[in-house]
Amino acid sequence: MKPKVLHFKTNFLNPSETFIERLVTGHQTYEPICACANRRTLANSIRTYVMPKDGMTGLVNRYELMLNRTPRFLDRIFEDEKPDIIHAHFGLDAYRMVQISKKTKTPLIVGFYGSDVTRLPREFGWERRYARLAAHADHSIALSSHMRDQLIQLRFPPDKISVVYFGLDLNRFIHHLRPHGNRIMLVGRMVEKKGFSTALQAAQILKQDGIPFEMHFYGDGPLLSSLQSLVRERSLQDRVSFHGLVSNEQIRLALHQNHIMIVPSRRARDGDEEGLPNTLIEAMASGLPVVASRHAAIPEVIRHQTDGLLFDENDVQALALHLKYLLGAPEKMKSLSVKARQRIEQLGFSIDTTVQKIEDIYSHVLQSKKSKTRDFTFRAQ
Repeated sequence: MKPKVLHFKTNFLNPSETFIERLVTGHQTYEPICACANRRTLANSIRTYVMPKDGMTGLVNRYELMLNRTPRFLDRIFEDEKPDIIHAHFGLDAYRMVQISKKTKTPLIVGFYGSDVTRLPREFGWERRYARLAAHADHSIALSSHMRDQLIQLRFPPDKISVVYFGLDLNRFIHHLRPHGNRIMLVGRMVEKKGFSTALQAAQILKQDGIPFEMHFYGDGPLLSSLQSLVRERSLQDRVSFHGLVSNEQIRLALHQNHIMIVPSRRARDGDEEGLPNTLIEAMASGLPVVASRHAAIPEVIRHQTDGLLFDENDVQALALHLKYLLGAPEKMKSLSVKARQRIEQLGFSIDTTVQKIEDIYSHVLQSKKSKTRDFTFRAQ
C-alpha cells in the first residue's frame, strides 16, 4: 500500500496553478488526496474533500479559516484517511495546517511560490506567523535558488529547504521551429508585478520607428481596463489585442501561433514579486524565443543571448531594442528557440523529475521522523 500525501490549498486550484495540478496528478510512489475550502479546477481522478459551508458546521469552518486556523472539517478526514504526510501549498495555507500537523503528529511540507515569500510576510501579523511556521515545518520547497535565499532571510532553516523547479509534461509542450514572423505574446494576470505597461510603452516605440508587429495579451485582472486605456492613449489599437482569460489549451495553441514571448515582470509597490513565471517555462519548452526582465528567478533560467534576451526591470528602451533586434534577425530567433528547449531539459523542468524529487523529500522526512522516534524510544528504555 502506498503512503498517502494530503495536499491542502484553500482554493484548489486557481487557473494559473497548473504546476500544482501536474504534481498532484503525477504522483508515482505516494497516493494523493486533496482537501480545500473551494474546489475550482482539478482533475476528477483525484479524491478531493471540500469544506462544508452550510449550517453551524459551515459557519465554524469559515470562522476558523478566517482566523487562519485549521478548519475543523479536516479532523474527520485525518481520522478516516490517516495521511502520512501533509503538503500545503503557499505559506498562508501552510500556516493553517500547523495546528492539525501538531495535533496528529503528521509531518508538514510547505510549498512556496512567490507572493507568499515577498508580499505576505510584510502584512500585519505575518512575521510572527511565519516564525511559528518556520519552527514547525518539517521541510520547505522553494521553486528557485533565489526563493531559497529569500526564505533563509525569513529565518526558515537552510537545511530544511530544497529547491525543486516545477515540471512540465514535455510531451505536451512540443518544440516547434516557427517561420519568421512578428506576433508578440504576453500571458498572465493583469496585475502590477507582471509589468505589462512596460511592454505597451515599448510597443509605442516600435510603432514610432515603423517596425511591423502585433502584440497579443492573454489574461484578465484588475489592471485590464487601465491597460486598455493606455493602448488608446498611445494609439496602439491597430497593433495590440486583448484576448481575455483563455483556457490552458488555448495558451498552448497560442505558443505555436506567436513568434516572441515577453515576460516584463517587476517588483510591485507592495513588495509583491514573481516566483518563476510558469508561462516563461512553457514558452521556452515550446521553442518560443523569450525576452524577459532580470526579475526574481528569471536569470537562473535564461542566460542572456544564449537561451533568451534579458533587460532590467522597467527598462522600456532596452526592451524595445531587444524586440527590434529579434524582429529583424530570423537566424537568432531560430538559435534561441533551439537553445531554450535544451535549457529546459538541462535544468530538469520535467514533471517526472519534479515528482521524483518531491517524493524523495517526503520519504526523507518520514524516515527522519521514524529515526527520531526510535532514538527517543531507545533512550527512554
